[in-house]
Amino acid sequence: MAIDFTKDQENAIKAEGTVLVAAAAGSGKTAVLTQRVIKRICDPNDPATIDRLLIVTFTNASALEMRIRIGKELDRVCTENPGNSYILKQKLLLKSAKICSIDSFCIDLVRTHFNELSVSPDFKPVAPKQTTQFIEKALNNVLLKRFAESDDDFKLLCDTVGVYNGDRGLNKIILDIYDFCMCLSDSKRWLKTAVENYSVDDMGRCRFIDMVFKRTLSKLTSVQDSLNFIIRESIGSEFEDECQEKVGSALDTVRSMISFAEKGSWDELYNIAISYVPVKLDKVKKDQDKLLHSQINNVIGEVTACIESISDDMCGDFDSVKTDLSYGKRIVKCIADLVNEFSDCYFDILNANNILTFAMVEQLALKLLCTNTDEGIEPSKLSKDICKLYDEVLVDEYQDNNDLQDALFFAVSDRGKHLFMVGDVKQCIYAFRNANPDNFLRHKDAYPLYNGVTSPSKVILSANFRSRKGICDFVNGICGTLMQKATCGMDYTDEDKLVAESQYPDNAMCATELLLNECSDNVDGCDAEAIACKIAEMMNEKAFLRKKDDDIDVNGDEGVLRKARYSDFTILLRYPSTTAHHYVEALKAHSIPVLYDSGEFYNTDEILTTISILKLINNPTHDIPLLSCMSSVIFGFSFDEISQIKAHYHANSLYARVILAANNGDKKAERMLKTISKL
Repeated sequence: MAIDFTKDQENAIKAEGTVLVAAAAGSGKTAVLTQRVIKRICDPNDPATIDRLLIVTFTNASALEMRIRIGKELDRVCTENPGNSYILKQKLLLKSAKICSIDSFCIDLVRTHFNELSVSPDFKPVAPKQTTQFIEKALNNVLLKRFAESDDDFKLLCDTVGVYNGDRGLNKIILDIYDFCMCLSDSKRWLKTAVENYSVDDMGRCRFIDMVFKRTLSKLTSVQDSLNFIIRESIGSEFEDECQEKVGSALDTVRSMISFAEKGSWDELYNIAISYVPVKLDKVKKDQDKLLHSQINNVIGEVTACIESISDDMCGDFDSVKTDLSYGKRIVKCIADLVNEFSDCYFDILNANNILTFAMVEQLALKLLCTNTDEGIEPSKLSKDICKLYDEVLVDEYQDNNDLQDALFFAVSDRGKHLFMVGDVKQCIYAFRNANPDNFLRHKDAYPLYNGVTSPSKVILSANFRSRKGICDFVNGICGTLMQKATCGMDYTDEDKLVAESQYPDNAMCATELLLNECSDNVDGCDAEAIACKIAEMMNEKAFLRKKDDDIDVNGDEGVLRKARYSDFTILLRYPSTTAHHYVEALKAHSIPVLYDSGEFYNTDEILTTISILKLINNPTHDIPLLSCMSSVIFGFSFDEISQIKAHYHANSLYARVILAANNGDKKAERMLKTISKL
């Protein structure tokens, strides 16, 4: 059945050139992406065969889902055009179409061009956790060499991080920076810049100094506003004269500091900061306004804390800071060299063992496609050849890409000329893996809204087809308050707001609620109890949920609404492995059935028993899986019964003893053997 797309969705489907689609949660982005592929394939004027589209998703599972969706849409088009041989050909080509994760694309690219990279074509891609022994070997090789050379800069680094009490701290520094660098398009340039940031120029400026001045101005501007406000508030009060004197004095100090910060006068600014004497209003009298008195003193305290933090940031006078920066530069240069040495050594060790991490494979892929120059990244001849293979590159979940992947996608799409990006920066969940949502924001901020002419352009999908208006309004209220550029790198603007489009029956029961617990001890237990009580309460309510076409009236519900079922409720937890048991206990205490995944699927009793049964079928003479099966709820042997079988019957294995027990009338043993033989 064809979908009725909104105007914005249609724009996202038909837009040409470089297109960014900012798709909010529940906006139908997967359907839009699928339909765009179908449109490109079926375009009567300029059709692109499915094998000339590169479709990249974040995971292999997503790639499989996309392939299935496209296949279903092609089936629909075939049904509508039964004699169209071109569409039938696209169905055949779908199996070999390039619909894959970024890792799969890079692996194929590196294996195809292995001869240019000095790697084996049959290398095995692995996660870093599988290479722990090789990481330790590479670190030992690099550090032992440095200890043997014992140069002054390395000694300074060791003294600074306390390596003589154990080198774990230094190891962590090297590995953390290495992991970050592996997500960059030009790690060597980044490391070089990190060192140069500590160089003081002839004008007495460097990045550290500029950063301190910038932070100082931001802090001082904020407290200046607070001081001006409280002075205005005190006018006409009993504190006016004292406030004008003491708060006015603090304001003069702040203004002087702002002036020196703007001029870049380090020593003058530092001297004011370290010599500042805090002021305070006299003790409040009985008949005076205690609230205003407290507000004035709070602002004065804010000024004192601000100036103290500025003093801490500046560390000392300019000469001492220059000396510290020179030491810092030597330390950072040594760390950068160690990271580069570790990177080379680690790669050589893994390559010798015919394995590579996924990050290494991505770096090699980018090396094939680009060359890093002083002017930036230049595409290689191979990159230009690959661009000719694809009419369009479509990338899903673009907000979760890192800098390297961003550069890679632009390299295979002719500098982004035929790149289609879909994402939502609010749903970026892989920052811990160095995903950089700033790339998505940078493109989004730079591109104008789609007008049918301009390229690049952006399309905003803000319509939400998943939730009620109350939920959308609640999300907008929370995000609009908390998401600001200063705190999370972006402002929650009108473009980012969810707009509820689904129609639901009016129902006061569906109001969004925020439950706040004031429990200081056993917070998870209190939250679990509150949620269990809420579910029990809602289960006793009258019908308030909209029926679906396949709903069965198990409760005799009439009309368009039905009563709640236990399966309607879902509890999402941040750390299920450590907190889920609280919720299970609370729900069971209220006689609420519960199914949950603690994140340890293979350690649950059901799965362990199933694995033991499979092992038993494969080889029944193994005692441990047999013992596990016998003591499980499936076969129900008590430990006393198992002990009696082992004591009364003598054979080489427990399985042989169970057979003897069955032959001598043990019904449980007989039933278990019959079940195993059937399996």
